[in-house]
Amino acid sequence: MENHRKDENNLRNMFIGLENSTHLAACSQSPMLKNVWKSLEKYRKDILEYGNPWELWSEKVDQIRSLIAHLIGANRDEIAITFSVSSAFSGLVSGLGKSGKKNIVTSDLEYPTTNYIAIAQEKNGWRHKTIKHRNGIISGDQYGDAIDNKTELATVVHVSSLNGFRQDLKSIGEICHGKGAEMYVDCYQSLGTIPLDVKKTGIDYMAGGMLKWLLGSSGIAFLYVRKDLAEDMDPSSTGWLSQTDPFKFGAEELNFAEGARRFESGTLSIPSAYASIEGIKTVMETGTEFIKDRIEELSSFALDLASDMGFKSPTPVDRDMRGGIVAIDLDHPFEMENILRKDYRIFTSARGSSLRIAPHFYNTKEDIIRFFEKLKTIQTGR
Repeated sequence: MENHRKDENNLRNMFIGLENSTHLAACSQSPMLKNVWKSLEKYRKDILEYGNPWELWSEKVDQIRSLIAHLIGANRDEIAITFSVSSAFSGLVSGLGKSGKKNIVTSDLEYPTTNYIAIAQEKNGWRHKTIKHRNGIISGDQYGDAIDNKTELATVVHVSSLNGFRQDLKSIGEICHGKGAEMYVDCYQSLGTIPLDVKKTGIDYMAGGMLKWLLGSSGIAFLYVRKDLAEDMDPSSTGWLSQTDPFKFGAEELNFAEGARRFESGTLSIPSAYASIEGIKTVMETGTEFIKDRIEELSSFALDLASDMGFKSPTPVDRDMRGGIVAIDLDHPFEMENILRKDYRIFTSARGSSLRIAPHFYNTKEDIIRFFEKLKTIQTGR
């Protein structure tokens, strides 16, 4: 991206509404890109002009597939486009089990969908083990202790949505593979903000979505499956788009598509595809290295300011151990989120016992100062 495009004002002008609001909730929903708004208008026009342009919509889905593959260093046929990370992980788990192993290791820093889906597999004969964090952190040794010779899969959240803790994927992957287990990564809270190469990192499976940091829309997510693993999997959670002949009526047998596409299901949210293409393109044009440096600078500033103003944070201070989320411990975080939104147009996101801010490349230090000043004002008023 050209240096002039990285001017602070130019970055902010790419979005709608930042001139009259402070948007610090990228961990839940990014502000709307002007290009995303235009893409939704293009969807409307395509409907009016073509009626039911299935070929055009298929091209949009394949464009997302290509963009994601490029962003994570994968091949196109290793990417399945899904509705959500929940549908991606459910489909993946339904294809496991050929090894005869029946254990899944997860943690209590995962987004809840991972744990719920793992628990649901008990009726299919699976067992799950949950690693408990220690002061908001999980060590590689904990994975080493939890994985045994019956473990098929270990799940690893790259950046926890609870406190922003970031895990070392490469070292955990080495632990998993050394013990004969495979690694699944949830990258929803990291992709687009941290350079990530699935081949160099040794990731077997990974899922993420276009909402949040990738600036797109809900309704579109993806599942990466290493091709050599995919070709040996027969998922039971399936649909017509998972087959080599998706339009075959009266089918009497399954004939899975090649690679990760066998984990696709049914018709996707096409408006979300239009929107998400523009989001991921903007992230790639801006550059994940630039975004990473920008977020590190802003999150460090936020943690320092929080400490100076007497707020406590469960987010790791070490830059190598955190993503873009900065969590602030409060007595009534959801109430604070609502007050900040309604009274000051400051958008944040509460989770658990913390109020989270998630500065992205369009944010400024002034945004963070305003957040903490208003938070202190509210607390003083109470």
